[in-house]
Amino acid sequence: MSSHNYIANIIIITKGRFSNKKYTYSIPHNLENNICINQLVSVYFNKRYVKGIITRIDKLQASEASKFLQISSIDYIVNSNLINYIEHLSNYYCNPTGHTINSYFKSILNQKNIQINIKKKKPIYIYGIDCRSKLLNNIDPTKLNIIYSPSIKSIRMLYEYLTSKKISVTFHQKTGGSQESLLMQRIINEHKLGIVISLTSSIFNPHMDRTSLVMHYWDINNYSYTETRKPSFNLIDISNIQSIYTDHKQYYYSEFPDYRYARSNRTIDINIPRLNVKYFNDNSTKESLMNFLRTESKGIIKAAKFNFEFCSLDLKNELLDSASIDDIEKYIYKESSTISKVNVLVEPTVSYMNLLNSNRLARLIRYLNIISNAESHLYVLTRHSHKFIDLLTMNNVNMWLSEEYTYRKKYGPSHNVKIIEIKSKEAIDINTKHISGPIINDLSRTHTYQLMYSLEESKTQNLYEEIKKFDYSFINYL
Repeated sequence: MSSHNYIANIIIITKGRFSNKKYTYSIPHNLENNICINQLVSVYFNKRYVKGIITRIDKLQASEASKFLQISSIDYIVNSNLINYIEHLSNYYCNPTGHTINSYFKSILNQKNIQINIKKKKPIYIYGIDCRSKLLNNIDPTKLNIIYSPSIKSIRMLYEYLTSKKISVTFHQKTGGSQESLLMQRIINEHKLGIVISLTSSIFNPHMDRTSLVMHYWDINNYSYTETRKPSFNLIDISNIQSIYTDHKQYYYSEFPDYRYARSNRTIDINIPRLNVKYFNDNSTKESLMNFLRTESKGIIKAAKFNFEFCSLDLKNELLDSASIDDIEKYIYKESSTISKVNVLVEPTVSYMNLLNSNRLARLIRYLNIISNAESHLYVLTRHSHKFIDLLTMNNVNMWLSEEYTYRKKYGPSHNVKIIEIKSKEAIDINTKHISGPIINDLSRTHTYQLMYSLEESKTQNLYEEIKKFDYSFINYL
């Protein structure tokens, strides 16, 4: 009888975000000849049987191997390209791989891979207030086109537009339910050409078992592309990582580029909508607000919706305290709410240290387009004397974009560089060369660090175990 047994390191697939460690199990003798790396297996974990994926197999003395629980059974081999993709996006967001699989990939772990990964297609970005005609031109009738859209309402509007142009839509989601999602997946698997309009939640699926798909990402400035629950995956980031492992063609549509995710820079046509704008500018934003509340009619004040998205949280709280308006929440602008005829933009800043933040400007242009369509009157409250909206010319914006793209490419945050802010009550030690700080707040005794890493580095390194015990967040601003 052999004095050795085999053991396996396993990614445990679990809904918990407690660890990214690989767990060790012994391989029973009856499975030794059938076991291999990348197999999906059943194991006993936390008082129940769960699934896991084998990442490594080693030989150990039989007496040592007997200390470990045994693998219960074998399911099938998971494709290595799919595992590499899942681990890469998990690493880029410092998330346990098992949690990522449990949340998004359990149902497709048996997906085959027929990707060639030889010709990397460059993504194509389309910007404009109305990109529907460009979408129409980019649909390839000889291939299967998947259009990802942020809401059921948006899907319905796209469907109605395409059918009005005599374009046949193979399938579009109407409810977003699980049964409908399964039906959509079956249609994608069975059809070689056509158009499928899907919610953005389906972006995680890389469709490695299909070749030459055309992916259209619609309205990518919409907030629905970023998940609210941790680790707050951005779905455009996910599509960027997918492109490393698949051969599908990608089109992105939005009003304006957001250089946290866009992978190229070019001159764009920028048209700011014509608006009826009135400025209130005093020595401080607070004085501008008081002047607005004092001089405008009660009807205007009652109808006003205040947009605080472009000022600091501290300034927002200070102004809300000063305003003394009953039931103030109903006066704060939200994109999902009915658009008022009176809108108040508070201290619209779209730069940091004289460098454009394209995410802010993208949100501002989106806001201006929305209120323009509603024929709203716009008031701007600011401490600056210049007319801010008038500065948004094509020449200015493209000059700012070029400078921002160069900066982000080097320092992040961008599609290629992630930055994490870590706060701690004491000095920390993390095994990475890309950490700066601390900045020490003497009042709160807080140590603040910034940790930077690239998409390439995250192929092989997941920092979750290093940072999970700290208060941390991803930086999305410059």
